[in-house]
Parts: sequence; structure tokens; C-alpha cells
Amino acid sequence: MRTVFLVALVLGIFGTALAQPSVLPPSISVVGEGKVKVNPDYVIISLGVDSEKMSAEEAKKANDAAIKRLLALSKEFKVQEKDSKTEYVNLSSYYKYEEKVTVYRASQTVHITLRDLSSYDAFVTKVVAEGVNRINHIEFKSNKEESLQAEARVLAVKNAQEKAKAMAEALGQQIGKAIYIEENGAAMPVPMYERANKMMMADSGEGGSSLAPGEIIITYSVSVRFVLQ
Repeated sequence: MRTVFLVALVLGIFGTALAQPSVLPPSISVVGEGKVKVNPDYVIISLGVDSEKMSAEEAKKANDAAIKRLLALSKEFKVQEKDSKTEYVNLSSYYKYEEKVTVYRASQTVHITLRDLSSYDAFVTKVVAEGVNRINHIEFKSNKEESLQAEARVLAVKNAQEKAKAMAEALGQQIGKAIYIEENGAAMPVPMYERANKMMMADSGEGGSSLAPGEIIITYSVSVRFVLQ
């Protein structure tokens, strides 16, 4: 009986300790941001072909032929097979009420990775001549992005520390060790849209390259909580 009482007493004390809320030390929470810039060294181009015919068979045949010419031309520009990827294939029909006919449309989208940026203009001009009638978007990329993300992450942590230090000093205090840190992740650059679709319709007549890659800005964000002293 006495053993049961002691066990109950120990459990009661332990349960009371667990029920008591933990007291957190005074702290300050900040969000740090790190940015790294780099010049792109390749571009991913999303190209599309839409073919409309009076039969599904004709539409598919015309579309497949245009895509075949696109892939053959890509090889001329030294695009490797791994850098050519079909992203979308569709065959549909719709009714033209004015003409009272059913039209069939075949569509395909292919992503081409062009490693030589200097060949962009010539490549786009030739693929349009070979039947490409839709350029969805282009996205500039860098082979260094993974290492640059790590660099931006370190800069984000340092930025968080500088922010917390400045805020604490404004209160007449100092920051201690970090007691919490969370990655908010990297914000990668969005695809860049250009005059590509206009190039398919007519020569702009402006001369020079239509490519304006600029710089890629890699942004990384972290949340950090520091002890206030």
C-alpha cells in the first residue's frame, strides 16, 4: 500500500512539472535576406507548334512533321538529346460556326536548352521558319546556381544577425546566441518574357540581338531568433 502511495506521489509531482509552462528567455526574431548576382550561361526556351486541319489525322501529321524539323534543327545547333524535352501534347477539335465545319488542332510544346547564348537569335529565326508558331517563354539559367544558393544562404544568416544586433542596440541591449533558425528558401528568378513572339510575325527591323539576359539574382531568406541580453 505504501509503495502504491509513493508511486502516485512521484507521478503527481512529475505531472505537475510537465503541466508548468516552460519560460522562454527574452529574445528577438528577425528575417535575414541574402542576394547573389550572376550572369547566365544558358537559356531554356519553351517552343510550341499548333497545327489546324480538317481531320485529326492531318493535324497530327502536320504537327509531328514540324516537331521533327525542330528537333533536327536543334541538333545542328549542337543541342544534346537530354536538352530537348517534350512537355505537352494535345489533340482536340472545335466547331467553327461561321463556316459550319469542325476543325482539328494538334499542339506540342518542347523545351530546348541552348548552351550557347550567342546562337539564340539564329536558332529562334530558323525554328520559326521551320514551323514553330509559339514561343511561350525563355528562362535564363546559370550552372553555378547551386553553389550560389549556398552563398546567398550564408549572407542571409549574416544579414539576420546584423538586423538583430541593430535592433537590440536601439533598446540598449545586446544579442546572445541564436536559439532558433529556419530556412524560408530561395526565390529563384522567374522566366523572362521578350519580343520572341513578335519575331515570329515579322522582322522588328531594329537590328542587333533580341536577347537581353541581364543578371540572375538569387535570393535566400532565413528566420532567426536570438537571445536578448
